[in-house]
Amino acid sequence: MQKTVLVVNEDQERLMKIASYWHDEPWRTITVPTAQEAIDVLDDVPVDMVIVQENMNWISGTEFLKLTCHSYPKMIRVLLTDDATEKSVLSESRWSPKFHASNRIHHFSPYPCDSEYMTQVVYAMFGMEREEIAY
Repeated sequence: MQKTVLVVNEDQERLMKIASYWHDEPWRTITVPTAQEAIDVLDDVPVDMVIVQENMNWISGTEFLKLTCHSYPKMIRVLLTDDATEKSVLSESRWSPKFHASNRIHHFSPYPCDSEYMTQVVYAMFGMEREEIAY
């Protein structure tokens, strides 16, 4: 069964770029610009991995992952952060260290990052190896 990756990012251009880049990858990619749309997708489609940016308008990526981790415990969760945001997310007292230690966030990735880097992250998180392409 094909795996599904949900990408949540308010930047429409980035969403289009990643969807285009991942067109031929061995997973299905769903892109949405808001956390609310992501929740709607999660209610309708089995998602194996969610990739969400930290800095969103309605809710932070960390809060989104915290809210969804109980309903979707097997879903891999990747948080896109800039260095300053990652340090503040990890150090803020309102976030228990247990939250991160219990793997509710499986991977932090830099934001912005290029499509090739994110492709490598997805392969690694799924435990997949990329096939060598013969030219």
